[in-house]
Amino acid sequence: MKHFYLTILCACAMMLCSIGINAQTPDPNFHIYLCFGQSNMEGNATPEAQDKKSPGTRFKMLSCVDMPSLGRKKGSWYAATPPLCRQGTGLTPADYFGRTMIENLPDSISIGVVHVAVGGAPIELFDEDVSQVKGYFDNKEGWYVNYCKEYDMNPYRRLIDMAKIAQKKGVIKGILFHQGCSDNTQKEWLMKVKKVYTRICDELNLDPQETPILAGETVGQKEGGACWGHNAIIAQLPNTIKNAHVISSAGCPQRGDGLHFTAEGYRMIGKRYAEKMLDIMNNPKEYVEQPTAPDCFPFDKMYLNPSIYQKGTVSFPSINDQNLANIKTAENGFAGWEYFKPLDLSEYKYLVIKFYSQVRTTTILKIFDKQDYWGTNHFEYKLKGLTEAVIDLKDLKTTDGKGVVDPSNIRMLGITNTAGSAVYISEVFLSNDGETPVGIFQPATEATAKPAYYNVNGVRLNAPQKGINIVKKADGTTTKIFKK
Repeated sequence: MKHFYLTILCACAMMLCSIGINAQTPDPNFHIYLCFGQSNMEGNATPEAQDKKSPGTRFKMLSCVDMPSLGRKKGSWYAATPPLCRQGTGLTPADYFGRTMIENLPDSISIGVVHVAVGGAPIELFDEDVSQVKGYFDNKEGWYVNYCKEYDMNPYRRLIDMAKIAQKKGVIKGILFHQGCSDNTQKEWLMKVKKVYTRICDELNLDPQETPILAGETVGQKEGGACWGHNAIIAQLPNTIKNAHVISSAGCPQRGDGLHFTAEGYRMIGKRYAEKMLDIMNNPKEYVEQPTAPDCFPFDKMYLNPSIYQKGTVSFPSINDQNLANIKTAENGFAGWEYFKPLDLSEYKYLVIKFYSQVRTTTILKIFDKQDYWGTNHFEYKLKGLTEAVIDLKDLKTTDGKGVVDPSNIRMLGITNTAGSAVYISEVFLSNDGETPVGIFQPATEATAKPAYYNVNGVRLNAPQKGINIVKKADGTTTKIFKK
């Protein structure tokens, strides 16, 4: 009998342990979407009777602030009835995004939204490098500061903190974004959005190829929009973020202020967000983003992006049996490689870039250790007149002369040149003497008589590791393999 009770106790303990473990396991059928932006994402229309009906248990919202009048506490899940953002806000695109999603997905799938938005916010509010500098909120309007106070003066950090809570229950599938009026027609907006998107993916360990960002247009010109000109900038976002998708606002009525949609307008554009997401889910595409350090060799030409900033072009002609990259950037555009996870080049002394012919135009090499294209703390090297550039990785002085770029934390590397002019790059490699390639480009030796395996940074492996591996064959050629 004693053994019987002991067996029962052990079984109960195991069951309780199992329940505890399962409670912490994210549900793959709970699809979560991050929502952020300014007033149109915040919600600026009063919900009508049809909007107040509960969508049921399959559409939930994670309260990102305390809402005492609604009985909601920060960090807890509730039925997704408006307001989704904060007390006093209204209907948002996220309301009918979620409702449309559950109407078109199997009953086994539920939708959750994590919603942080601030009326009047420029995109820089979600960039901690800018908004968290002392004095940033000085001389800002009182109503704007009060909105930000609900997020402890850091809406971006609140979004990330709440997203991490959400990840304990489900899986983040995408980002809904509506912002732009406060940055109307500013081309710099594209890279600023990319910086925020990249940080979100980085901090939450999201794969950019599997995390689309859906960006809604401002009120259109035909509808009397005050910032309709920014829609031409929003249209370029897919050139800057490969997995970005633009949501049309055409035909969505506005309140008469030229800025904000009516309740019907929010229903319309919210459904369009959902229709685009459903299309992405049903017709997945491979978005070749700029490489991350674990995914491919750092300077592989197939990952060269001519449109990191502004739309450029790249082609690969064969001249004298050399595989060249013929790069043309837009005016003040930027082409090269971008790393969503930092690239560590600290083990190497030099970066060598060779050109097929002398660089005849104003061309500048730029290296960044931050995802901040418009900052001054990056390295620049003038290339005009050169056929080869040997960059000392131990001496990457910043443009402001006050610091150095960290070679162990490279985020972007590339060139900007005169609009319409071509630059022919023939080789890009790492070196310890300024001449001889190192890493996976080392000449074949007796050690490579049989296949040799390297990681993406050129470090020799005893055997293939999980993920991408570089295989050097006996003839000195290399290829990539993926090991699960």
